[in-house]
Amino acid sequence: MAIICPVCRHELAQDDATVCEKCGNNLVEVRYEKPLKMLKELGLKVTGSPGAFSKEKLEGLYSHIVELLGDIMAHSKAEIDKNLDKLRREFAKTSQIAEDDVDMRAFTEGFQMAQSFVNEGIGMALSALTGMKNFKDIKQGQNMLELATTRIQEGLEHLEQITVASTGMPLPDETVQETPAQVTLAMDSIEKALESLSAYLETRQVDYLKTTLKRLDAASFSLAECLEAMGASRTSGPAPQEEQSPASSIQNIDSKA
Repeated sequence: MAIICPVCRHELAQDDATVCEKCGNNLVEVRYEKPLKMLKELGLKVTGSPGAFSKEKLEGLYSHIVELLGDIMAHSKAEIDKNLDKLRREFAKTSQIAEDDVDMRAFTEGFQMAQSFVNEGIGMALSALTGMKNFKDIKQGQNMLELATTRIQEGLEHLEQITVASTGMPLPDETVQETPAQVTLAMDSIEKALESLSAYLETRQVDYLKTTLKRLDAASFSLAECLEAMGASRTSGPAPQEEQSPASSIQNIDSKA
């Protein structure tokens, strides 16, 4: 699908171009910010001279903004489709399933939601602009126009998020693996060791240092067990027993963990 620069209407040589080779406009900025700027500028003109624009003239000026938004939606849709085609092929290859069976509905639904936001804002903005026929209508029209602008902006931001997400969707082999139980135990022992060390720094009682070492040994043992389960050699000795001394202080620290 040919991509058209929304400013000079030049047909771009590359679909993923960020700058128009003819007019030099920043297409990324234009793509998401230009229509909002144009809408605000048109709103200022109308509120500054209510009744000075006929409905036909307003609709003509506004049609440029609508056309620009349409170009943005079309460009993003083409970009998303291209990204999803690539992801679908890679996903099917790694999962050994048919490409047509790969579920990409989240992206389709996301695009449809963004499109509905933009369309809703377009309708609200046109009603606001054409409704400001005299100074009495300005306040209500400004409020409606502000809401319309916010709605369009929400749609464009959501569209941008969907477009970016379509370039980096995790593949099946990148799924997060469950944390081994031994690692969880090691993390718990290390956390308690830090608590004991903190208690030593506050009280300077040597028993806290002894307890810290015991807990670090426990963490080391848990990690060695994890490595052994994975096929590596265990280098540490048997699991040490934790020494609870001084008992009352350690219990208070543990209860806060």
